[in-house]
Amino acid sequence: MRAVILAAALVLAAGQAWAEGGPAAAGQASAPGQPPAAAPASDSADPCAPLHAALAKLYHMPQRRHSTLKPESGPPGTTDYVLTADRQYIRFPNSTGWMATPLGEEDRAAMDAGLQGLTARDGTACTAAGEETVDGKKVLAFTIDDPKAHSKIHYWVAAGLVIKGVHDLAYGSSLTDTYEYDDVKAPQ
Repeated sequence: MRAVILAAALVLAAGQAWAEGGPAAAGQASAPGQPPAAAPASDSADPCAPLHAALAKLYHMPQRRHSTLKPESGPPGTTDYVLTADRQYIRFPNSTGWMATPLGEEDRAAMDAGLQGLTARDGTACTAAGEETVDGKKVLAFTIDDPKAHSKIHYWVAAGLVIKGVHDLAYGSSLTDTYEYDDVKAPQ
């Protein structure tokens, strides 16, 4: 149930940003696989610039994402996503089949806006945590602290792409996302 609530919150945040500014405000990509045209330029003085650049590409690259919600109590559940050039596929926990929805540039812009609402809202603070190793890969680690939401998001970036994100949520819950970008195909 909390996974549905979290997904609904992400959709609402994206919808609110979309309603307030449309695709131009959210950052619209010029083509699938390319970062949004409105993505901010990388600022070498910003220690979180590599994270911002990776997040700007996140919904514009074919990918597989495994999203595991560990609730305060009860068993964890994993939702799987596959993003291709023109569709998003979702398989919810305890489901055997995939749901498919069209994925156009307006949809990607709305997802960008939702992500920006989570990571770049007033009051959030980004910290570069240095280099680490995740699954044998050398990565850059970052933390986004959101005191208003009583949450932190930890991201790991390798080769300019987000490979993992862990959202520490209120009341001891967490959401872990792992991303894969190689050989992405629509599920069968």
